[in-house]
Amino acid sequence: MKTVLIADDTPVVRRHLRGLLEHDACLVEEANDGVEGLQHAIDKAWDVIFLDLQMPRMGGIDVLRELQGRGLKVPVVLITSSESSAEIVSAFKLGAKEYLLKPFREAQVRHAMQQVA
Repeated sequence: MKTVLIADDTPVVRRHLRGLLEHDACLVEEANDGVEGLQHAIDKAWDVIFLDLQMPRMGGIDVLRELQGRGLKVPVVLITSSESSAEIVSAFKLGAKEYLLKPFREAQVRHAMQQVA
């Protein structure tokens, strides 16, 4: 069973992802923002982290910087509503392995999981 952390400030996005991932037999936990997500990432080993790019208190880019700085190697799927290629490229340079553009579909989530897990 894969362990997955979802860090996103939008409850409906977290619920949607959780439902899809739990249907595929993943053990899922949630974080409401980047600070909480970073703490969860530090406290526990994860198979995959779904990380929102833009969140209050700490955005996805800053979370990726912190993970990289701490030497934590975990596959990250960036989730974003931004089509800014500069932000997406920055995230990949900091270790993100895949990204999903909101709104995403079930098949896209499964494809992302297959790519990173």
